[in-house]
Amino acid sequence: MHQFWHTFWIYLTWSLDFLCLPGLRFATLALVFNLAASVIWQRPFFTVAWRRTFWTVIVQVGIFVLTIAIAVSSAAPVRGAVSQLQPNYWALRAVDLLEIGSLVVGVSWIVRMKGLRWFALSLVLLQSLFLYGAGFIAGMALTGDWL
Repeated sequence: MHQFWHTFWIYLTWSLDFLCLPGLRFATLALVFNLAASVIWQRPFFTVAWRRTFWTVIVQVGIFVLTIAIAVSSAAPVRGAVSQLQPNYWALRAVDLLEIGSLVVGVSWIVRMKGLRWFALSLVLLQSLFLYGAGFIAGMALTGDWL
């Protein structure tokens, strides 16, 4: 169990480091400032729409954590520079389904946040960037092909 949490922590930090890559650093900062501006301008946390739909934000965070957990529990063993075994097909499909599910949940939340769509879009895009980092690490862990 200790090994799981240790590897989980490593994959989590790597997926967050994904946001600091030279090509994504500007996009991450732009999305953070966009989210901050939308919170200041629209004040979404005091509205009925937020209180009815805030659970979707928690679902998105759960998908992020679940993606990393699947990568840790189903990682392909690596021997040398190249993985000697086949990737875990079902774990790869599960990560793909989680990413599609996250996209569906995000789009449906944006549609339901009438009057707060700028805030919703900003938050969904930022969460998607986090999830793509986790998916990138999960893809490498599940196939055994590390960059």
